[in-house]
Amino acid sequence: MKKIFFAIAVALGAGVLTSCEEQEQIIPTFVVNTEDEVVSLEYGMSTQLLVASNNVARYSITEPLGWEASVKDSLLTITAPMKGEDGYEKEGTISISAISATGASVVAQVKVFAGEWVDDVVLRTLTFEDEDAKFSPFALYQGAEIKTWSDLVDNPQYGGPLTYTDYLTDTYRWYDEGNTELYHEFMTPYWGGGHAVSNYALADYQNLPEGYYGWYELQLTTPMGGNNGSANFCVHNGYVDFFNSQIYEATLQGFAFADGVERVVDHMYVTNTNYVLNSLTYGDGFNAPATESTVLKVVAYGYNANDELVGETELTLCDGPQNILNEWKKWDLSSLGKVARVVFNFSASEDQIGSYGLNTPAYFAYDDVAVQFTEKVFK
Repeated sequence: MKKIFFAIAVALGAGVLTSCEEQEQIIPTFVVNTEDEVVSLEYGMSTQLLVASNNVARYSITEPLGWEASVKDSLLTITAPMKGEDGYEKEGTISISAISATGASVVAQVKVFAGEWVDDVVLRTLTFEDEDAKFSPFALYQGAEIKTWSDLVDNPQYGGPLTYTDYLTDTYRWYDEGNTELYHEFMTPYWGGGHAVSNYALADYQNLPEGYYGWYELQLTTPMGGNNGSANFCVHNGYVDFFNSQIYEATLQGFAFADGVERVVDHMYVTNTNYVLNSLTYGDGFNAPATESTVLKVVAYGYNANDELVGETELTLCDGPQNILNEWKKWDLSSLGKVARVVFNFSASEDQIGSYGLNTPAYFAYDDVAVQFTEKVFK
């Protein structure tokens, strides 16, 4: 629908109006038709807008410095200033006074902006929220229809039908199609490593469910849900060290750009899961509580399209018992540069490592992954 800017009557000629018919004869009308609230033009370019007028004898036009405007017949012509011109105004308002033969006038105003199309860096963010899902619906195994991010949340957290199917037969996957283009998949079951979407939140991370698998019942849980009060997030599970790399041939888990294009992952938000918080704070069957010497870090490795390591950076998840991350923290990943994929591993102090490798649960939650895209913008 076109937006119509009506002129506003600001003055009337002398004399007494005796009838509506006489009033219509002496009051001018002037209407500018435009689709935009602000008319944006490239430097030095012109545009013409349709106008409707009646009872207009002459016009008085004021423009921002460097701009030109004129009315002829049913067209308002506007020309933007040249970029190199001295003293021009990049934006402003053109005022057109339409004056009748009797001296009555109306004023129409058009906001204008001069600029150019340039390459600019914008951020697209993977939020895991349903309202931001742009991907095409797809089917997982066992008839699971995935239409939104929440459809990827398994129930229960341990042993659910999406992340704990038959060993090495099914692939859990997600793809932020049409947005960041980030993609991840892992071969089930989830205890072997992967990135699973979650919306589980529980403030209490001290009291785990009873039973041998009680830890796993909170593996996809954070104390507060997603970042910034959101519902959904994602949980990384997996690591490679001196033990599992030889015994299980473990590989590092991460995400990649499905289209193969190298981009800068600007940042993402990270926090500990309840499973990790319980282990570091209270200890568990594999690990003692954190001491002053305990350090746990997550390390990100960036690879280019030729699968060459191009950068790495780290974030501290625990630095002693008083500094265990239990809120969402922004992690700057831009130092990795342009990458085709990012994978994650853990670095831990000696008290967190045993004869069979890392004793701390190799999990962290992440949300709001921001990716840099170059787009043409008018500015």
